[in-house]
Amino acid sequence: MTKLLVRLFLLTWVMAGSPGLYARGFEASDSMNIVGMKHPQIAPDGARASIIVSKADIEANRFTAELRVVDTRTGQEILALDPAWEVSESRWAPDGQQLAIIAKRAGVKEAVAQIYVLDIKSPTPRQITQASDGIVQLAWGPDGKSVAYGREEALGLPKVDGKLVSFEVKERGYLATEPRKRIQLWIAQADGSGEKQLTRGNWTLQVPYKGSGPAILPFAWFPDGKSIVVATQAEPDVNSLERALRIVDVATGEVHSLLEPDARAINPVVSPDGREVAYWEYPRYGDAFSFSVRVVDVASRTVRASPPQPLDHNLSLARWFPKGGDILVGGDDSDRTSLWIQRRAAPPIKVDTGNLDLAMHFRVRADMSATGAIVFVASSPQSPFELYFMANANARPRRLTDYNAAARALELGSANMLRWRTHDGFEANGVVTVPYGFQANRRYPLVIVSHGGPMQASTLKWNSFTQELAARGWIVFEPNYRGSDNLGRNYQVAIVGDMGAGPARDVMAGLGELKRQFPIDADRIAVTGESYGGYMSGWLISHYQGWRAAVLGAPLLDIADFADLADVGDLAGSRFSGASPWEPGGQAVNQSQSPIYASAAVKTPTLFLTTTFDHRVPVVSSHRMFQALRQNKVETRFFIYPVEGHGTSDPVRELDWNKRWMDWIAGHFDGAPGEKGK
Repeated sequence: MTKLLVRLFLLTWVMAGSPGLYARGFEASDSMNIVGMKHPQIAPDGARASIIVSKADIEANRFTAELRVVDTRTGQEILALDPAWEVSESRWAPDGQQLAIIAKRAGVKEAVAQIYVLDIKSPTPRQITQASDGIVQLAWGPDGKSVAYGREEALGLPKVDGKLVSFEVKERGYLATEPRKRIQLWIAQADGSGEKQLTRGNWTLQVPYKGSGPAILPFAWFPDGKSIVVATQAEPDVNSLERALRIVDVATGEVHSLLEPDARAINPVVSPDGREVAYWEYPRYGDAFSFSVRVVDVASRTVRASPPQPLDHNLSLARWFPKGGDILVGGDDSDRTSLWIQRRAAPPIKVDTGNLDLAMHFRVRADMSATGAIVFVASSPQSPFELYFMANANARPRRLTDYNAAARALELGSANMLRWRTHDGFEANGVVTVPYGFQANRRYPLVIVSHGGPMQASTLKWNSFTQELAARGWIVFEPNYRGSDNLGRNYQVAIVGDMGAGPARDVMAGLGELKRQFPIDADRIAVTGESYGGYMSGWLISHYQGWRAAVLGAPLLDIADFADLADVGDLAGSRFSGASPWEPGGQAVNQSQSPIYASAAVKTPTLFLTTTFDHRVPVVSSHRMFQALRQNKVETRFFIYPVEGHGTSDPVRELDWNKRWMDWIAGHFDGAPGEKGK
């Protein structure tokens, strides 16, 4: 009975958000009606594009992953795969008439995803693999008769009651219930007639991150179909910087080196003539967490010199133009996420995408056809995500889909970029969203929302969460402090060895400029954020006073805990603090940059929100800081979601998380009943 009541309540909530006759403000239910999009792929001839759309299924308490195909000339949807299929990847066959997908039946927890092929005219998925373990990415062979894919190796360790008896710890991740598996290259016949393993050995294909992280594209075919280039590493550890490129002979399985492990190479892409391979270059320790796109000549195995005026951006896309030489790249770019043409021997050219932001979250969602046509997912502050098409890099973007038209009809907050100078001369910026009907002659409460990463950025894109905050009558400020990846590598690397104090000074300088330009109620300011944004909020409340409330979501609070226990602790822990906790003097360095050790100074009412099984940021630090505030008689509450993940990943818990976040702020801004603690 209780479960039925919850479902009826949530369904009523969502139905209340359906667009009506009159315009209204953005509500919590509207966030559940936003259609998300990922993995756009364009057919080789540019005539069709596929996209995976995500919708909130309240009844089943999941977000769907549905395959759609759109005609790029008309925008007409020509295929919608049954939502019972949960699709994670799709790729076009060379003839543009078939799609290969990685998919499984939705809602079946134990189901292993397989590769299926479907014909556009008869879209019934046909299974072509029989994998017992996970599949990682796929790529069609040039002849359209075979599909290469990565496949996890069985561990071969004894089990009892369905779990391993024991396993040796070799990498980070204190919540692991089994070691990471090696991934080898396989080939399946597109007609389903068989599959075979191509590679074996004491190395693995590039391993994926758990949850969010850089895109994983560990292999690519050469145009003649005789060889495949693969990105490899010695151990299946995401923290490893030893990333090599190897070439695999498809007929024999023989492997030859292209670039040694110190190249830090991932995500290879072969040029149209097969003579060069573009790849992402992983950043070194002590450098900004910023990827470059490099090119290696296959015959000589030499890396092409950087082009004139190389892009000073964290790049997360590489697609060859049809004639080779030039590469389409993308990354955060001050106000927005942008595309550029990275040219062989000339300065890069920025692609004009108007006021659209290309929706980067560790990756730019875009693809290019053999004709030079481009598709991408993009948004703007008052227009949620849609699929866009450009006939070439000089064409005007044209919207193909209209999935989120209802949201565009609402009374939405408007957003602009605020700019200011930091104490040491950097130009910083941040997004300011004001409520619909904003009036300059009245004072508004302010909510500061610091982004995570820290190697991410707040740009002029759609954000359901900030729209919901603004709809409550609050101004929202999303600062890009040092460490953000939209203002150049010098600004990004300035966080190294200065994780807390420097970025916090940037935020406070931005707050000062915000107060000069906007009518802020200085007595009603809340500081909030998730992940590193939770770290920043923890730092602000432990080093500055005057905040009305704070929300720390999945916060990093103790760098040593993070470095030792998180799945990416080695990559991100000492990379940003500047020292390992266990080298001489390292404990003092890390404690001086960890908010938890300044807990005694906190006076702000603070809400903690975490999951129980957070692989990315250890929840133990939240428990410790929560107890510190309680013992110091600071108003605080702590809610845990008993699920796995760095934050919630289902509609019911996402709604609950956001409601607690906003009610906590409202209760302290307005004195109204909210999530106040004792």
